[in-house]
Amino acid sequence: MTAHYVQKVGKGEHPLIFLPSTGWSATIGTPIAEKLHERFTTHLIDLPGIGKSDGLDGVKLQVDNEPLNELTKKIKRESN
Repeated sequence: MTAHYVQKVGKGEHPLIFLPSTGWSATIGTPIAEKLHERFTTHLIDLPGIGKSDGLDGVKLQVDNEPLNELTKKIKRESN
């Protein structure tokens, strides 16, 4: 397990972040990401405590979205 599990699909010029609804693993978006692989690099993110991501003590996604904000900033930096 990892704090923020991210699966990258594709090597396109444009980054795309896939966040599944609560209760679903990001792997549900794999077929979509595979269709977009030529134009987009899709980052499929498992939310905390879902799929291959560790849970984060005290995190309430509806209130505390800072872990996801930090992850999206990291993806943006890596894609530049």
